Amino acid sequence: MIKQFFKISFYAFITFCTFNFTLLVLLIFFQSKIKETPEIFIGFPINFYKLFPNESMIYATRLDWANFFYNLLLFWILVFLYFTFKNNKQQTINNKNE
Repeated sequence: MIKQFFKISFYAFITFCTFNFTLLVLLIFFQSKIKETPEIFIGFPINFYKLFPNESMIYATRLDWANFFYNLLLFWILVFLYFTFKNNKQQTINNKNE
């Protein structure tokens, strides 16, 4: 049980990091084509980190820990559901073969 929890947590964290890094790279690439000074918002579906220029062109940052943990929890739930459905499907196939 605890092993399964850590396995799901590990895969959720890796999925979260990979997804947000890929989204960040695409955001920087596309905004650099549109704007000279891109605004960066990290996080999906809730932005948890913002990097944006102010009036004097000095970048200001904002990190919201609550939104970070909400995003991480969302990815944990998605990975948990994936493993649950995957295991149920395998059990159904094994029961039919017996």
